[in-house]
Amino acid sequence: MILAAPLYMLRHGETAWNTERRMQGAKNSDLTERGREIFDKVVRRQEDWVNSFSGRFSLEEIRTAVSVLEQLVAVRVHIDDCPVESGALRVVPKSHVEGRLNKEQAEALRSQNGETAVPVGRGGVLVMRPLLLHASSKATSHDPRRVLHFVFGRPKLPLGLEWRWGV
Repeated sequence: MILAAPLYMLRHGETAWNTERRMQGAKNSDLTERGREIFDKVVRRQEDWVNSFSGRFSLEEIRTAVSVLEQLVAVRVHIDDCPVESGALRVVPKSHVEGRLNKEQAEALRSQNGETAVPVGRGGVLVMRPLLLHASSKATSHDPRRVLHFVFGRPKLPLGLEWRWGV
């Protein structure tokens, strides 16, 4: 059985650099007022879409999805230096052992454990579990922060599920 759902690629709203027609992608630029309005609309649509899935999956399917997430390993290969000033990843130490968390649980764990910036040099590799609470920092320098992100998991999934594609 293959469970499939639409994949939505969302782009942020308009930024100050968009209005200046500047290249971006490795850096952050603040949203304009119009950009914040677009972002708010996207968030509302996303909430509607997520709510439309309510009750569509059994408890067993949800537990299976969480168990698959717990077994995945993400490997981030840094093409550029990524010090704190370039927007290094921030993590909440040991948060992956807590399993899937809702927003309130994640915020409480972050308050309890704090967060740690993880600067990685050019050519360096960061290996982590995707359930580790993590976020990219806003860059304060003009240096790029290109990263190749790979996720590895078991080739066979439970409940007759199949990967859509893999290498």
